Amino acid sequence: MTFGDAPATDVQGGEPTAVRLTAAGSPLPWWGPVLIGVLDIGAAILVLVYPDISLLVVALVLGVYLLVVGAMAMIDALLIDADAVMRALQGVVGLIAVIAGLVVLRQPGDSLLAIVIVAGIFFVVQGVVALVRAFANAEARGLSLLLGVVNAVVGIVILSWPELGVATFAILIAINLIIQGLGALAVGLALRQL
Repeated sequence: MTFGDAPATDVQGGEPTAVRLTAAGSPLPWWGPVLIGVLDIGAAILVLVYPDISLLVVALVLGVYLLVVGAMAMIDALLIDADAVMRALQGVVGLIAVIAGLVVLRQPGDSLLAIVIVAGIFFVVQGVVALVRAFANAEARGLSLLLGVVNAVVGIVILSWPELGVATFAILIAINLIIQGLGALAVGLALRQL
């Protein structure tokens, strides 16, 4: 999930009424991206602390992460104050994440190749959508571009390296989660200052 592309507050009658988090502006409070950042970094730490983790653990962490991020993206798509295209893009990312999470969780012990494909497709789509949002909205374009490029590159690397081992796959996922988590934390803490 990407944040930080829109105005920080929506002022109505002199009072801030909503904190903006996505390209179109999500009405989630400041702690929304902080929570996502903590979840991202926590999942990454789990994966990195146990380098000899099994495919089952990687699949479970990834599946739960995808479900949470997907659900939040779909809720965000319903609540954001944006044009139909941005809402649809956010909804598509959420739907793909939920489907990917369900696929991974349904049979978490299946081959690494299936999990790699699901994760790779999700990261590429999430990255492309973040890049589209960055070019559609000039505010906080840099953070959106960074997060979009990181997601797309990690997804492409995962998809183009099918003989990936569990440990390498886990490290790539962890790197992506750490960068996404730090971005979300930065946005949440910046919004808290407003």
